[in-house]
Amino acid sequence: MKDMNIEQTCYKILLSIGDSLDLRKMLGMSLATYMKELGCTMGAVLLAKQDEHEFGLQIAYAVPRSLNRQESFKTLMDELSHASQLQENLVTRVGDGRYHVMSLADMGLLVLYRQAEELPEALLEALRPLNHKLGTACKACLQNTALENSSQRFMEMANMLPGLIVELDKEHHITFYNRRTHELFRQIDSDEFHPDHVEDFFPQDEIEHIHNVLHTLEIRKTPLISEDFWMVNSRGTRFKVNFVLSPIHEGEAIVGFRGIATDITERVRLEEEQKALLARVSDRVRELDCLFSILKLVADERNTLADIFNKAIGTILTTFLSHASLTVGIEYGSNTYGNCTGACKGLVQAAPIMVDSVERGKLIIQIGKESSFTEEEILLIASLGTQFSSIAAKKETEEKIQSLYNDIMEDLDTAQSIQNYILPRWFKAEGNVIFSANYRPWAQIGGDLFDCLKISENRYVAYVADISGHGVQAALIMMGVKSVLGMILSTARPDCTPAEIVTRLNKTLSDGLFKDSYMTLCLCVVDVESMSIQALNAGHPPMAIINRKQNTIRILDRLGDIPLGWDSDHEYSPSLVMEEPLSNDDMLVLYTDGVFESTNDAGETLELGRFLDLLHTDSNETEVAMMPQECHAMVDRNGFIHRQDDFTCIAMQVREPSEYSTVLELPASLTMVDKTAQECADFILKLGKSEMDAWRCRIIASEFMNNIIVHGLETSLDEIIALEVSVGEEIILTIRDRAAAWDLPPHPESSEQFFDLLNEDEEASGRGMQIIYSLTKDQKRRRIHNVNETTFILAPSEPD
Repeated sequence: MKDMNIEQTCYKILLSIGDSLDLRKMLGMSLATYMKELGCTMGAVLLAKQDEHEFGLQIAYAVPRSLNRQESFKTLMDELSHASQLQENLVTRVGDGRYHVMSLADMGLLVLYRQAEELPEALLEALRPLNHKLGTACKACLQNTALENSSQRFMEMANMLPGLIVELDKEHHITFYNRRTHELFRQIDSDEFHPDHVEDFFPQDEIEHIHNVLHTLEIRKTPLISEDFWMVNSRGTRFKVNFVLSPIHEGEAIVGFRGIATDITERVRLEEEQKALLARVSDRVRELDCLFSILKLVADERNTLADIFNKAIGTILTTFLSHASLTVGIEYGSNTYGNCTGACKGLVQAAPIMVDSVERGKLIIQIGKESSFTEEEILLIASLGTQFSSIAAKKETEEKIQSLYNDIMEDLDTAQSIQNYILPRWFKAEGNVIFSANYRPWAQIGGDLFDCLKISENRYVAYVADISGHGVQAALIMMGVKSVLGMILSTARPDCTPAEIVTRLNKTLSDGLFKDSYMTLCLCVVDVESMSIQALNAGHPPMAIINRKQNTIRILDRLGDIPLGWDSDHEYSPSLVMEEPLSNDDMLVLYTDGVFESTNDAGETLELGRFLDLLHTDSNETEVAMMPQECHAMVDRNGFIHRQDDFTCIAMQVREPSEYSTVLELPASLTMVDKTAQECADFILKLGKSEMDAWRCRIIASEFMNNIIVHGLETSLDEIIALEVSVGEEIILTIRDRAAAWDLPPHPESSEQFFDLLNEDEEASGRGMQIIYSLTKDQKRRRIHNVNETTFILAPSEPD
């Protein structure tokens, strides 16, 4: 239902109401439209018994016809039969479905059964005037039925007792009349009644009419003529009859006339009532069209309050167009819309526009003195005032909410910038230690924190933590924890243990920052000289150590302790610290529970065990720099794309020292590109490669990093680019960046294009990429969760 267009639904239902004066036909069409547009499987129209002493309901039309045999419907009817009056917008749950009961004014109830969720309040409110229109249409149909029954009754009476029966001679004198005629026309105080001429039955203004009809029968020899006439009895009471006249023949000659008059006073009265009712229905439709048109203006979110008022003026003018000298105006605050202020001469009707019980403006409609407002028009103007009051209140509330939302989003943007600033960048290289991270908060900001910090010449601390909760509160606590932990690590002894660090952190945070929150933490101290790791797990998912060379994975889950913030006096024991040897092939992977709590479309959770299996088997070629990105892509590849919490994964590796490779970090600044490219060239020259090889590598690094910054990092000045150079039989350049994806140009057909490009004075699109293609033997490019990894392989140049 949330994708339902209320305006279109109401409009379709509106078109189906009152299309016929046959009650069953009209109800069948209207009920079918209600059920189709509102997604209902059963429905009925219940009409109230017209008895002022007793309230009762009877089924006028039902879908299916056997609905009255449904137990749930019987229960509903029993509930409604005990009501003292018609109930409106009653919802009764039956199993997985609901009966919606809506009032049809004073005519009865509309009952709809829907299997799905309850109809929205906004839709029920929009249906209210349509339901009232359906009730009015039912009333019109019943009136029409009464009229038809009356006519049938009179026809039957005319056949059985021919009504007023008279016979005339050729000069229109009375020759015979029946008992009914005598009863109707006799004197009040006497049985004497002696009509002599046909004119005795008619008032003066109908005499010419009856003579014309008789004359037509005589000259045209028409078999019969039926006309409506006014008659007047001896009491002076006028009544209308349908007079059927036919000639009396003797052979070919007309010798007289015979007439049968049927009293149609009741039919005339019903016809007049029906005309008046249809006129009122037409007025109501016109008023509903006006209200509906204004609702459409409100539904269009592009319309401001001023737009709604301006456009509503035309709709109101159309509704009251039958009046002469019509002007419409709306005053709201200091603004005026339309051209009526009520200061001109004429009849004025106004309705206040109220917001928070304060009059903020008014609707003013003015007509000429020669006409007047009907009662229905006065009610419509009052309804418009109420509607404009609701619209104004709604729009002002929306503006306040939007302003508040903008302020919140601006604050969140600031908080996000601060959080991004205090968290480490996605990649860092320090000596032989390589660290990378992938942090994706569940909302704009999150409560995960992580880092890799050097605390002494040979020791590093790597950690991942998760603050309980989500959003702003968790993010603010995270920032405080990050600051406190950084201070503790900066003042810690070079030989401090994880237990000492976590105990001190728990004491500091519990006394000041933690109140209703807590934090899980996995903290490890890596010694790159002894190649060992000490790890303490405080309620956090276990750390994994992956060895790609041996194709093994070790899970550090033997020991653990409580989260931080549960007990401010808790001492984290050194006996709970896990110690493991490390090799240069080992990769440390830490993560938060948001990684394995991801779910798929079926609602299944990935869970820790399956995640660790995937970590071991599905990413066996990924190096440490891309491991956190591959972790996110791996979870997505297996269908667990829905996140329930912040997603954080970090990886760390102590590589074996090598004079044949180096890693350089470049800020996203064009001014640093040449310096970094020159460092790359100097490293290659130092390893004994030719100046041509160094020059080629410098050109590739320079042009490619320029393209990264220009095409993908225009607004990300705090980003970095990682350049890894490995020198062996071939020279391998690997460039990793988080720039926006951008396409490489086509490969040039020959290296001669490179020299042509060098001689051009003006920049050409894709120039840098064509130079790179011309200078490399091979090039590979892949993108893993917003991180690009591009590898260039250069064959050594031939000696001169």
